Amino acid sequence: FKMAAWRRDQNPSLETQAWKTLHIDGHSFLVKGLFTSNSYDILITDFGVIWEETMKEQDISQRSKLYNPLVEAPIFIILQQLSSRLLDSPFKSCSYKVVSDLDSLTIDVEGPLQDTSGPLYQWSFKLTKAPPLMLKHHLVTPLLSTSVELLRRHGELVNIIKKKDKEILDYKE
Repeated sequence: FKMAAWRRDQNPSLETQAWKTLHIDGHSFLVKGLFTSNSYDILITDFGVIWEETMKEQDISQRSKLYNPLVEAPIFIILQQLSSRLLDSPFKSCSYKVVSDLDSLTIDVEGPLQDTSGPLYQWSFKLTKAPPLMLKHHLVTPLLSTSVELLRRHGELVNIIKKKDKEILDYKE
């Protein structure tokens, strides 16, 4: 219960978000993001390069009007939809397109704004290449730390099983 309370009290940050797999347009990525009611911060990697995008309310509103001049929706609704389209399984009712070059990654998404009945809504995640240290900070170091912890726990479990086996042998004798 202490761990759950700690997580509830913790301020969410990009570092605490879990990586998720993203398979779109013949590409496989890991993605993690922090979406709030008025902003988002996302990281996407193919294990060789890491890309990032941070958007605040005003920028989101401008991009939304650029791609969707006839659609008006509150920012929090747009952000909920963008979060679902990127961090959950790709929507079957949406089309996705990935374009990448040496310094950027663009993921275009087009589909109904809400479920399958809303107006058509377009969005482009325009990520720029992040410094290599971000790959180390957000992916490599946490993975290595987790591996070390899992090996430690495995060793403890093996020792417990050996002790139990010894107790069973002692009991049989």
